[in-house]
Amino acid sequence: MERYKEKPKQKFKQQSQLKIKPQQKLKQELKQKIIIYQDNGKFFISDYAAYAMGLTNTRSIMLDEPRFFEISIDTLNRFKNNKLLDIEYQNLKINYEEKNITSDLEPSFYGIGISGIYDGDKIAKAKNILNTGLNLTNNAKSILSNIISLGINDLDFNYEVLKNYQYGYGMKVNIIIAVPLYIENSKEERIYLGFPKENYKTRGNQYFDTCLLDRICSNLKQIPKEFILGYIVDNEFVSNSYFYDNLNEENKNLFFQKIKEQMDDITLTINKWIEENDIVNLEKMKNKLIELNIKPDIILSSLDIIKKVSKQKRKIILTNEEKDNITINKRKTRRIILENMLDDLESLKDEQDVIKK
Repeated sequence: MERYKEKPKQKFKQQSQLKIKPQQKLKQELKQKIIIYQDNGKFFISDYAAYAMGLTNTRSIMLDEPRFFEISIDTLNRFKNNKLLDIEYQNLKINYEEKNITSDLEPSFYGIGISGIYDGDKIAKAKNILNTGLNLTNNAKSILSNIISLGINDLDFNYEVLKNYQYGYGMKVNIIIAVPLYIENSKEERIYLGFPKENYKTRGNQYFDTCLLDRICSNLKQIPKEFILGYIVDNEFVSNSYFYDNLNEENKNLFFQKIKEQMDDITLTINKWIEENDIVNLEKMKNKLIELNIKPDIILSSLDIIKKVSKQKRKIILTNEEKDNITINKRKTRRIILENMLDDLESLKDEQDVIKK
């Protein structure tokens, strides 16, 4: 697939090979549809349309594989203001076998997962997930209930698995998950997320959280659309315009607040320990989990985050407990939080024992 960039200072023509019908003696002029393709915050039209609209002097050659022409925001706005044009937006499809669809993501910063669609109108389901998010199995503790994890997009990332994975039979339609190590708002506050380690199992992973992301998504009861890179259908990839990297600053702030509201005391406290590089308390919590015969994956993931993140000082998200008791001695506050967390962990152990029986 080829793409061309718009030449500067081209005159805009609204008559053309798009076959905009001449004015008719009707009360309202007929509109001609034009498709605007979106990809990672950029906009394209087909090269046929570009020639028709006077944006290029090169007549298109009919090819089986369409070529795309990049347009500027100014040109897009002119299209919007043209009353003879009816604009339809579509995500740009690319051949994911020719291009690594994770190559534009910041290396070693994103967790990558796949969720295969098994039956029904697979494409309709995929489009709906891009618009609303991927719902989790009932009361799932981990996003692994609905996806397999390919791990972090580092040097060891196995892209072949992403290319070849198929769940079920027939048309291959896979939702691609991409979650950053942390998200950040305009105040430079961070929410650390992490991601489950590489795991190709498709059953029995819903009972235990493995990272902070699991607890947040469990409360949301879904993987938000902002963590969905797009979907693969057979040999094409359809990108998601709602993906986190595509959001402007305002929408990133709104999404940050949405995620923050889903953080319980355990998630807030561990997040604070990561920010403070507080390995001592994380190790204490890990040992307590082991005593309770609970997998300490969430702590191991948090310790791993500390190794990866910058040591730069940043503003800290206070826990609800701290906000209510801001004047209390810090040591006493921390002890109270720890006791509450341990009570929650005891309850979690009871739940897991019931499941095992």
